[in-house]
Amino acid sequence: MVRKRTIIVFIFLGIAYIGITSVVDLPKIIMPEFRLAENTTEPVFLGVDSKQISDYYIYMYDISTKKITTLVSNKAGLFSPSIDDNRVAYISYSDNGPDIHVFDIATGEVKQITSDPYEQDRPQIYKNRVVWEDDRSKYAKGSRVTNILDIYMYDLITDEEIPLITTQLKEMFPEIYGDIVVCEIYSDIAHERIYFYNISSKELKEITSSSQMMGSPKIYMNTVAWTTLLAGGDIFIYDLATGKKMQITDSVENEFDIDIYRNRIVYAKGFFDSGLDIYMYDIGSGVETRITNTPNNLERMPKIYKDIIVYVRREGEYSNIYLYDLKTGEEVRIESPSKFNYLPDIWEDKIVWMAFDISKKGFW
Repeated sequence: MVRKRTIIVFIFLGIAYIGITSVVDLPKIIMPEFRLAENTTEPVFLGVDSKQISDYYIYMYDISTKKITTLVSNKAGLFSPSIDDNRVAYISYSDNGPDIHVFDIATGEVKQITSDPYEQDRPQIYKNRVVWEDDRSKYAKGSRVTNILDIYMYDLITDEEIPLITTQLKEMFPEIYGDIVVCEIYSDIAHERIYFYNISSKELKEITSSSQMMGSPKIYMNTVAWTTLLAGGDIFIYDLATGKKMQITDSVENEFDIDIYRNRIVYAKGFFDSGLDIYMYDIGSGVETRITNTPNNLERMPKIYKDIIVYVRREGEYSNIYLYDLKTGEEVRIESPSKFNYLPDIWEDKIVWMAFDISKKGFW
């Protein structure tokens, strides 16, 4: 069963997974993907008609050698690269729809880990495990139910696929660290909560207890971080070892696109009508540091690993990948072969991201 993919370009305000749209100034927004009703990660970019996209790529940049390598490319679609332990998990489109593949950097081999007619989205890899959103429960017993997404896992050692979280609701945005998977569970627009799932004990537990909408969880060791989805989008953290929850930001500005490594949380912050910059918060000291200050541009999608932060900067019509070294204070632009670059991820000295070329610009 192959479903027809429909591309719809939305002008989107705020965080990608809120189902609220508003018209804003086009040059101010980076919107790399949008959740369609069919749970399809599609090439939706502001000002770009996706029908004009000619080729998709996943690139890798080696910080030590300063070399860029094309890992994979195709004309149908490549999305959501996630890197860990010299492997890159990503979504690749074909006539069968979107499936998850894993690229082994050491050997150059590609392993396809899903091949069904259903749709997988947002893979995340940690060592030998890959987790993702899966919509196959929509079609159980031949009856399509639109409000169901599950979290599945694939073990690269045993070649076993396992359904992890199947609540008959929408489980979204999985992240994995060790034996713990965190995700957002969505029942309706007023009830989005953060849960963790222990793979060994099979325990599923909510870690939020507020009436506020919560989303986009991240995890590193025992710390889970997430944002509220309305009223400025403040950041919260939860300690899995102690059960203690703490709000770490309280600002009228928007804060989202978070990532965490050790005691550091990075995020985009600002107002959509006046620009967004990258900030970092140190949990130990309680100090917030502004990383970028570019009033004429816009930064989003930061990722952090050790002392390196990588992010996307919208510069005029195009979007470029930058890295910032916290030790030296130096910012470096990665000279990508493409002019449209999104969704970076980093592990050790390797940065991966998705990119595309267009045969004809179609700005609206």
